[in-house]
Amino acid sequence: MEEDQIKTIGVIGLGAMGSRIAKRLFNSDFDLIVFNRSKRAIDNFDLGQVKTADDPFSLIKSSDTVLTVVSDDSALNSIFENGELLRDV
Repeated sequence: MEEDQIKTIGVIGLGAMGSRIAKRLFNSDFDLIVFNRSKRAIDNFDLGQVKTADDPFSLIKSSDTVLTVVSDDSALNSIFENGELLRDV
């Protein structure tokens, strides 16, 4: 995929690093969709025009590029259901 084709970027994980990356992408005029396991992090991410996904699968299906910014392997496995989620994409 060429760079000019990337329109929507999904960010999974809105912790200290993920939220900063997402804000930078948003300010760079990308369409942004975010997901976080904790709804509190979504509520704290106050950029009114950012779309939120109800689950990682819908984020992946709606994005041209996906960034995962999570704390460890356990979090990654939890989000992607130990790889099962990716088989359905």
